[in-house]
Parts: sequence; C-alpha cells; structure tokens
Amino acid sequence: MFAGVTREKVAGQDTTLLKNMLDDATDRLDTLSEHPEGGARLQEMIGLTYLTLSQQADAQTQLQGELDKRLLALGGEHPDSLRSMQHLATVLKEQGQLEEALKLHRQSLAAKQRVFGTRHPQTLLSMKCVADECAALGKRAEAESTQFSVLKTLQTVFGPGHPETLAQMDHAAQVYEQHGKPAAAANLHQQTLEVKQRVLGASNPQTLGTRQRLAEAQATAGKPNEAEAIHAETLEIMKAAFGPGDPDALAQMQSLARMKARHGYLEGGVKPISANLIVS
Repeated sequence: MFAGVTREKVAGQDTTLLKNMLDDATDRLDTLSEHPEGGARLQEMIGLTYLTLSQQADAQTQLQGELDKRLLALGGEHPDSLRSMQHLATVLKEQGQLEEALKLHRQSLAAKQRVFGTRHPQTLLSMKCVADECAALGKRAEAESTQFSVLKTLQTVFGPGHPETLAQMDHAAQVYEQHGKPAAAANLHQQTLEVKQRVLGASNPQTLGTRQRLAEAQATAGKPNEAEAIHAETLEIMKAAFGPGDPDALAQMQSLARMKARHGYLEGGVKPISANLIVS
C-alpha cells in the first residue's frame, strides 16, 4: 500500500490522508501479535513511510518495534534483522541522536563482518555509515581511517577504475577537506584525476569535476599558482571538447579570471586579467 511513497512524490502535497492511514494501520498492529515477522514487515513499511513524511518520532517507534520483533524471532545476525538496524540508525541520525546511531551502526557492522565478510557491499555500507557518524561527532581520526579502509577494500575488490572506487576516492578527499586538510585532499584529488583521465577521458564531466576540486584544494592549501594552472588547463580542455561558447567553458573562464584577480592582488601590482582576454 505504501511501498511507492517517496519524499519526491509527496513534496508539496497534502499528506493528511496518508498520515491518517498510517495511524490507522498502526492501531491494527495488535492483530499480528502472534505473527512477529508479519508484524515486523508491516512496521517496516509504516515506519519508512512515516520517515518519508518527516514524521521521525512516529518512524522511530515503528522501526524500533520492527527491530525488536526481528531480533526476537530471527536473532541479531539474520539479514532482515541487519536491515532493520540500518533503518533504525537512519531515523536516529535524522533526529540528531548521533551517538545512538553510531552505536547501532557499529553493532550492525560487527554482525555483517561475521555474516557476509569484510568485502560484501552491505558490510562496506555499514563502514561508510560508521565513518560518516564519526565525522559528524568530531571523531576525525576514526572517520578518516574507516573511509580509507573502505577505499582500500574497493580498490582490491573492484579495481581503481570502478565507479564505486572513484566515488569513494571523491568522498575520502571531501572528508579531508572538511577536516581542514587541503593538502591531503589535493593529493587524493590528484590520484583520482589520474585514474579518471585514464578510464573516463579528460573531457568527461566527472573528470572535469575532479579537476575543479583539485584546483580548489590547491588554492586552499596556499598554492595559487598550481590552482591557476589547473584552472587554465581545464579551460583549454573544455574549449577543445565543447567549444569556447559552451556554458561550462564560459563559467570556467570566469573562475580562471577570478583566480587570476585574487592572485594578482596577493602578489601586488599585478593587474587582474579580464575574462574577455581569456577567449581565443
């Protein structure tokens, strides 16, 4: 009944009727008291739908009930129980209960490592969740080490050019940036760029995006000359691939012009370059 409900579909809509239907379904849960797995499935559906409606307190009540029933009926290492842990941790995070969410993610991760092994996608998902919660709680060392454990596993299992690996490299670099380590972020962006150029090509949007992030990291790390050079090279790639009038190429011209202006001001006496002078 509620399976197709998403936040995108209900955005801007009157959800009063749907909320009333959920409340009514909740009142009928007692009829499934002798069928814990059936009750757990219903609470899972109700809880996730409440979460879609941003009714976090109601969602937490149902998802906690879902987990309790599955732990009782199936134990803590059954795949359904592990999925329920993930659901409850999600709503705890949305309510700002980060320590509780982290505790549950750790519990889920330990069980998944035993059940699925260290390389399974579900195990890696829990590792990412642990890293994200650690970062949000200021546990920076653990956040970084866990992110890189995920990255190392992905590189081993899928190879350096796999989309999952590249996405994790981007995410790990972002963690460095958030932790005020632009030099480390730039180093990882450079590694990612080299792989993306080889696998995707120099003019691929993902490759160009990594170029932009590399330039920004270099600028933040106090290397404006390197950042300016990367911006200039990116502009030439865009012009060659898409033409000088392409909107992204024009935006890149402006980025380069601003970079030159800032650099010129910092160097003193150097006249900032006009964006019009970049066009060739």
